Amino acid sequence: MTTWEYIRDLFRPNDRIVICWKIHTATTFHQRFLSAEDACQDRYQRFLRAMNAQGNNIYIGMNPIHARSRSRTKADIAEIRRVYLDVDHEADTVLNTILLDAHLPQPNYVLNTSPGKYQVIWNVERFEPGDAEALMRALCRHYGADPATVDISRVFRLPGLHNKKYEASYQVTARKLTGAIYRPNDFPVYDSASTRLPRPRTSSTLTNTPSHRDWAYVCRELWNASDPDAVTPRLIEELVHSAELRHKPKPRYYAELTVEKARAYIAAKRASSCGD
Repeated sequence: MTTWEYIRDLFRPNDRIVICWKIHTATTFHQRFLSAEDACQDRYQRFLRAMNAQGNNIYIGMNPIHARSRSRTKADIAEIRRVYLDVDHEADTVLNTILLDAHLPQPNYVLNTSPGKYQVIWNVERFEPGDAEALMRALCRHYGADPATVDISRVFRLPGLHNKKYEASYQVTARKLTGAIYRPNDFPVYDSASTRLPRPRTSSTLTNTPSHRDWAYVCRELWNASDPDAVTPRLIEELVHSAELRHKPKPRYYAELTVEKARAYIAAKRASSCGD
């Protein structure tokens, strides 16, 4: 995703957002408040690229702020639209665990911010600030993510620009996995030790999304198939057709990624079912 595509995907045009920039070795942290629509304009995108080229790291607030706010505190957050994790320790293993966890909703975005480091983001609604932070703390403990990034006013890197923290510049990339919007009941419940607790999911909005129905169908077909390789091309073509009918962007990429993840998930389930 380009920088402006990512901003436009995260926010509504009239949302007030914050964009920040800072040279890694400097003490000054700059931030600017503007509408998402203004942030996507060519002139502002050129400004961000210029600041990045001068050595600044560029960040964006994950949640919109109140219309007249001039600061970026928790009290300035207008609505909880996102929960997220910053994965920087054994990140490839942790990311794979998150993506294959059938109890956890599929992330909306995965950002690769530097070699072996990721930011994982879910679009959400109907979250209270305290509940969002409690969930992020539990997810951090459960998966071993960075506990310093769980506040609702957190800023994350902007894809399409470069991470200037290290000697070698690294382009930040974003992969969109789904357009779903999740509610609190879509996430697991954890106790104080971050052990997952059972929760009935009958009221979950996740089960009503086309992406979830695609996932369930593919998993069922693969589980019942005697030869997964034989059914894979058919499943991909069926998902491409379904995605095209819904006008989903990049339907073949979506179909291939869904089937690839489902195959890995089913393989892991088969392996565990064969254990002692």
